[in-house]
Amino acid sequence: SHLIDPIEFQYLNALKNRDFKDFRQIEEAKEIIFNTISRTNSQTLIETYLKRLSDELNVSFASLFIDYNSYFNKTTMLKNGEVSIQPKNNNFINERMQILLKSQRCALKIMNYAKESREKAKYIDLNIQLESMEAKHQNLWMKLIDGFYEQYEVYNDELYMNMLSDEQKKWLLSDNRALDKLPFEIYSNEDLEACIQTLKDCHLDNQIRNLEIEINNASLERQSLLFDEKIKLLKIRNNKISIKRK
Repeated sequence: SHLIDPIEFQYLNALKNRDFKDFRQIEEAKEIIFNTISRTNSQTLIETYLKRLSDELNVSFASLFIDYNSYFNKTTMLKNGEVSIQPKNNNFINERMQILLKSQRCALKIMNYAKESREKAKYIDLNIQLESMEAKHQNLWMKLIDGFYEQYEVYNDELYMNMLSDEQKKWLLSDNRALDKLPFEIYSNEDLEACIQTLKDCHLDNQIRNLEIEINNASLERQSLLFDEKIKLLKIRNNKISIKRK
């Protein structure tokens, strides 16, 4: 017989017979799964299960990742404006998790910046790539930019919400709840530029990771072309890193 992985077993068991319309049952399932995946030292595994869970619960990965971080880690704002994450117990944390939290915070904050004015929303839209957002956020973003701001000049929460489907409203509300769990959030022009840059950097890193996966599965002839593309992206990233260090 086939033996199921212990983490997979706990994950499936936590979701079994749950009513996903019941907030309490969702929170109970999340607590079990968070505790289960936190026992691994694999950041990739943690991300994989959180992405699966975000699909199961139909919420954004960003909101769920912030939930996970808030459950285990104490977030504090340093004097230089950087956010520090410290484990409450002996929970696994690394640089990748720090970077990922920063990018997911920015993904949620961008929407709040866009609500400040139509001009700011259009500015952001010109300076970010839609592909840098996860699918749920792309959906909400297009509804705001191509839907709401095409009809209205000043943002209104009720009017925007009326444009959304029940599913989209659920995504937005879960995102807002996640942001509420992050203390010390500062909104400024400098922070907006930093968020735009973070999303660009994150998109570049994702492109490189996806290329690496494609290279592993490609024919020898195609691998050569993909390697050239990867080198170009690495040069762009390394150039950005060297500029930041100056």
